[in-house]
Amino acid sequence: MTANRGKSTLYKASTLVEEVLREVGLDPERDRIDPVEDGFASWLFYSNFSAVYIDLYTHNEWNYISVMAPLFAVPERETHRLYEKLCELNHALFGCAYSLFDNSVFVGYRREIENLHKAELQNTLKRITFYADEALQTVAKEFNCLPHETPHA
Repeated sequence: MTANRGKSTLYKASTLVEEVLREVGLDPERDRIDPVEDGFASWLFYSNFSAVYIDLYTHNEWNYISVMAPLFAVPERETHRLYEKLCELNHALFGCAYSLFDNSVFVGYRREIENLHKAELQNTLKRITFYADEALQTVAKEFNCLPHETPHA
């Protein structure tokens, strides 16, 4: 993939992200963290209980979209039981997964930008916010987890 084609694909995906955010009542200009520059763009919005990041980026000449919601810090106790619970819950998720990063639990979605359609992005945002809110109301409470610290817009 050439650099120009890659940048063009990021701009096109950026337009799609902002269109979908507008349609769900959000303000993409306000929620934009980083504009499409140097192979990266980012937005942050809030669902009922969680923050949701949308990132567009280039890695090894491939363009990707990532929709991630940081949920809670991994507790010091009962981590094995928490990991088992997350694996069991992953089995029922559609197009998303719980993951661990930097001692925190996330729910997320990643894929190449190529052929990303509006309906897929709309459904992904619905799923991520639903799964994030559900995990914060159930799993985090069950394991007495501290919510992830996210800067407020």
